[in-house]
Amino acid sequence: MAESGAVLIAVRAEWMRAHAPMLATLASEIGEQETLEMRYVTTTSATSDARQELLDTLERKRALDIRRGLTHAGPHRDDVALMIDGRELRTFGSAGQQRTTAIALRLLEATTIRAHEGSAPLLLLDDPFAELDVRRSTRILQILSGDRTGQTILAVPRASDIPSDLRALPRWRIVNGMVTPETA
Repeated sequence: MAESGAVLIAVRAEWMRAHAPMLATLASEIGEQETLEMRYVTTTSATSDARQELLDTLERKRALDIRRGLTHAGPHRDDVALMIDGRELRTFGSAGQQRTTAIALRLLEATTIRAHEGSAPLLLLDDPFAELDVRRSTRILQILSGDRTGQTILAVPRASDIPSDLRALPRWRIVNGMVTPETA
């Protein structure tokens, strides 16, 4: 576990370091004006010593882990820190800033998968425009209608959530569990 965990920690830390600027750019493209930062938060060093450090921690906490039935150390305990103008987004960001960042993260994930796999993933966004103003919603739809993301499914509670100039998208309606194409 220490061997695999150390590899995972190193890869995650490197991915976040390399992609943090792209996340900030995507958030800015959507309309975020504040500075967005992303970094990997781990209790283990994301260095060559991570394996030994993780191994030592696992050994030290083994009795507690057995008693509680879970592992208290490792990459599963790590997190992503998202900061907006130097403050924690979860605590100090508005609902719109949090939603903008969440969508920017999904776009970044889709870009990463596309670069790694050679094909774009299916992107599903559930009620992506909640807490967002019309300007940000429009920017998201413009980004999604470009060639960066591939196929996207938007689940929205109201047809009016899609700006009128972008209503040429194919639409489906779900009523009482039945999926039917929506006619214009």
